[in-house]
Amino acid sequence: MDSVLRSTILGKTYDMVDDPSTDSTISWSESGKSFIVWNPKELSRDVIPRFFGFRRDETEYPRNFSLFAKLLNRYGFRRVDSEEIEFADHDFVRGEPDLVRHICKRKIVRKRDTKAGKDRLRKIMVMRKPKRKNMKKHYVLF
Repeated sequence: MDSVLRSTILGKTYDMVDDPSTDSTISWSESGKSFIVWNPKELSRDVIPRFFGFRRDETEYPRNFSLFAKLLNRYGFRRVDSEEIEFADHDFVRGEPDLVRHICKRKIVRKRDTKAGKDRLRKIMVMRKPKRKNMKKHYVLF
């Protein structure tokens, strides 16, 4: 992983999960295709500040586990159905730090929808940028 990627939020998250000293708090799953948060309180108190180093002007960095989970959601990570607190993204894989560069922040696009004379806003979440020209974007509506 190059130094520019290492300084990004996802690069720091990868380093945090990959660091053996944090394995009791956050670590890779057995498959290496997801990671598990074993102790959210310890993660918030000790690990996140160590890896992210907060400054007042950095509003995007997580300050606790709840904000960390929201940040992961913003980048398209999904919760894995398991007994543990487990997150996954197909480009966040143990031993493949360069794949992290393919993960994009989801964008919120507001679109006007008129129904019964009222203007309503619908959010369209753009999940990923296409990696190749012939691939289509994926959308989630809610």
